[in-house]
Amino acid sequence: MSQLRAWCAQADQFDWMTEFLRQRGWLRAAQRIMMTVVASASLVPMTVLATQRHPSAAAVLAGGFTVAFTVGMTVFWLTRWPTRRQSTVAVTVGMGCIAAWSQVQATGALDALACTPMVVTGGYIAIFHNPRLLLFNNAVAFVITGLAVLRLAHESDVTAAAATFWLISFLNVSVSSGVCGMSRAMRTYAERSEEDSLTGLLNRRAFSETVGYRLADPIPPHTHLAVVMVDIDNFKRIND
Repeated sequence: MSQLRAWCAQADQFDWMTEFLRQRGWLRAAQRIMMTVVASASLVPMTVLATQRHPSAAAVLAGGFTVAFTVGMTVFWLTRWPTRRQSTVAVTVGMGCIAAWSQVQATGALDALACTPMVVTGGYIAIFHNPRLLLFNNAVAFVITGLAVLRLAHESDVTAAAATFWLISFLNVSVSSGVCGMSRAMRTYAERSEEDSLTGLLNRRAFSETVGYRLADPIPPHTHLAVVMVDIDNFKRIND
C-alpha cells in the first residue's frame, strides 16, 4: 500500500518532458506525431456518422462533438505546443468524448470497439502526466468497457462478452503500465546522465546546454539569468 501511495504521489512530468524534447530539438517532431494521432482519431466518428442510415440524436451529438474536438486539436497540435494545464484539459475532454461516443453506438459490438481508444489517452498520460490521472483514465476505461460488455452479452453471448472485456482491459493496463515504466526510467537515466554524481549539480555538458537554451529561448516570464560561481577551498581532495 505504501508503494502504491508513493507511486500515486509522483509529480506530473509534462514540464520536464517538454524541456527534454525542446533541448534535443524533438519538440516539432513530437507535435507532428500528436497531430497525426489526433487527426487519425477524427476519422473514426466521421466514418460512423457517414455510414449510419438513421443515427439517434445522441449519436449525432456525441459524434459531432467528438469530430469537432479532434479536428480542433489537430489544428492546435499543428500550430503550437500546449501548456501543462491545456494538455491536462485536452486529454480529460478526450476521455469524455470516447466515453460518451462509445455509449451511444447502435450495437454492443461497436460500443465495445469504441472503448479501445482509451488505450491512446492512457499512453499519452503515461508519458506526459502523473499516475493519478492515469488511474482515472483506466477507471473510466473499465467502467465504459463494463457497460459495453453487459450490452454485448445481452445481444450476443457471455463468452464473447467476457473475452472482449478482458482483452480491452489487458490493453489498457499493459500499454499504460509499460509506457509509464519506460517513461520514468528514461527520465531517471536522463537526469543521472546530466548530473555530477558527487555534488548533484549539472555536469559541464548539461550546464552548457541549459544556459545556451535559457539565453536563446527564455521561457516567459523568466527573462533574466543569474550565474553564481562558488570557489570551495581544498575541494579537489574530496573530489579526488
